[in-house]
Amino acid sequence: MTFQSYSMAVANADGQRLHHQEESYAAALRTVERLTLAAVVAGADEWLDRFVNERLLSETAADHALAITKASCRPANAQSTPCSAATGDAGSLEGRPVPRVRDTSVPHMQRTG
Repeated sequence: MTFQSYSMAVANADGQRLHHQEESYAAALRTVERLTLAAVVAGADEWLDRFVNERLLSETAADHALAITKASCRPANAQSTPCSAATGDAGSLEGRPVPRVRDTSVPHMQRTG
């Protein structure tokens, strides 16, 4: 095998892996959206509020991203408005601070500062 053919094989494998990752990411987003809307239809607004708040109070970026994604999949409500205002029109963080939504109906979710 020549260096050129090896390089092309590696590039092809990288392209296939990237395509698979993009498909997996899109499928995960569709799943989050579908489950969020199912919870809305089932009337689980309080549960969704707690779920989003717990993720926003987390120290991990992945939890913050999930909270913002969940909030953005819901019809406009008291929780989705602060999330969309803090992240901009497309949910892009771009160096903006992560929103801190306070759910005063759940004592352990209250955050100071």
